[in-house]
Amino acid sequence: KKMAVTEKNSRPAVTHFHVVERFDGYTLLSCRLETGRTHQIRVHMQYIGYPIVGDPKYSLRRTMQTQGQLLHAYQLSFVHPRTGQPMTFEAPLPEAFEQ
Repeated sequence: KKMAVTEKNSRPAVTHFHVVERFDGYTLLSCRLETGRTHQIRVHMQYIGYPIVGDPKYSLRRTMQTQGQLLHAYQLSFVHPRTGQPMTFEAPLPEAFEQ
């Protein structure tokens, strides 16, 4: 199922992003989501003209050989639904992304 940014029949979705580093033809971003919609980052980046590298669904062209999309959740935070305690999990950047 492919999602899209539309004005009708859509639920709100908010993604904050900032540029971490610019490269020749690519930009490393940090994104913070206020909402958690399906494919949210992928849809928003494609909508503003900067699709995720290696994304087979939302990118129209191959720009680099990858083993999948270059999208990584380094930190996830949420409130535990039963205990009400804040939970945060972190994962280091994969080696392939470092290259």
